[in-house]
Amino acid sequence: MDGEAWPSQEVLDRAMESVLNIRGPGPVATAKVNTPETSSGRPTGGAGGRGRRPGGVSVRGLEGGGGLVIGLGRWVAGLLGVGLLAAGVAEAGQLWVTNTHGGTVSVIDTGTLRVIETFRVDGRKPNRIAFTPDGRYAYITNDGSRDLTLVEVATRKSIKRFRAGEIPYNQRPSPDGRLLYVLDWGEGFVLLLNAQTLTEEARVEVGTWPAHLIFSGDGRLAYVSSETAGAIWAIDTQTRQTAAILPAGADAMGMALTPDGRFLYYSNGEARSVSKVETATHRVLTLIPVGGIVHEVALTPDGQYLYATLRKENKLAIIRTEDDSLARTLTLDRYPDLVLMDPETGYAFVTNRQANLVTVLDTRSHTVVTKIPVGHGPHGMAFLPTR
Repeated sequence: MDGEAWPSQEVLDRAMESVLNIRGPGPVATAKVNTPETSSGRPTGGAGGRGRRPGGVSVRGLEGGGGLVIGLGRWVAGLLGVGLLAAGVAEAGQLWVTNTHGGTVSVIDTGTLRVIETFRVDGRKPNRIAFTPDGRYAYITNDGSRDLTLVEVATRKSIKRFRAGEIPYNQRPSPDGRLLYVLDWGEGFVLLLNAQTLTEEARVEVGTWPAHLIFSGDGRLAYVSSETAGAIWAIDTQTRQTAAILPAGADAMGMALTPDGRFLYYSNGEARSVSKVETATHRVLTLIPVGGIVHEVALTPDGQYLYATLRKENKLAIIRTEDDSLARTLTLDRYPDLVLMDPETGYAFVTNRQANLVTVLDTRSHTVVTKIPVGHGPHGMAFLPTR
């Protein structure tokens, strides 16, 4: 790049603004590009999709003004002119984290691994969060007010509060976006709400304290863990009937499906193990001891490992899926709870509820990348869908 002319800052600002749709409070935020001569050269993350590995383009929100710093790696600068730059740079991804005791949501830039915004939610003790498939709205359950809040993503405004059941604890839109599945902790039902009207269409009875829900890849089954009943319910989404009930330990919570959909892993809570089930027959194949009360489970993006949080022990168990053996155990900050995997970066995000942190791990080396300070009592997490 030595000796080659760089476009003016004004031209680059306009290109970045058009690509990233940058908006700040008041005047439009500007984009500063660090050329190889001015950049520190230290990789801080990436952007594109939900954030690439270091070496590409990174976006970092600055407190106080909505300004952005956009750093270009040397190889990008050498290959791209302004026209290609504008065509090829994607918006950085966002991870939204509910801070239950703080009453807020922290927005993390998944490229720079920094909090870029925090906003309040209309509802007491926001808990779990899920986005509509188009990314326009977020559903948030509120533990304190026992209702849900509909948040408009573009404005961060709480535009509607609504009730569903006695104690709504968790929620997921159906894969087609037509229904909102709400887990009613109080009455032991899965409520199916019309996503347009937010009125109940049907309900399916499951065990006491339904806590987590995932859909099969084809959307034909919804798996629901029942925390105090110690079982997993498989619900046929077409007939809205129970297709199977799988045994689990007390305090059953997290579930994860393999990429090919052939196997389901789920936590057995106080039984201190993880079950592996064949989804075609719903037959339990094996029990994997993990050495602690297991809460959440999540498969790494390559499917080679399963992460299981042992929140009361402040540990993370890592299971090798090739032989379903415990590969290693890591010590994390206080009360590691939920785990969310980013397939584009290979990072795992873990909420540490009593440490007010989100821990980021590299799933290839199983090492901590960074710890992100967030609000008080972080719990739920969801990636904002890219559009």
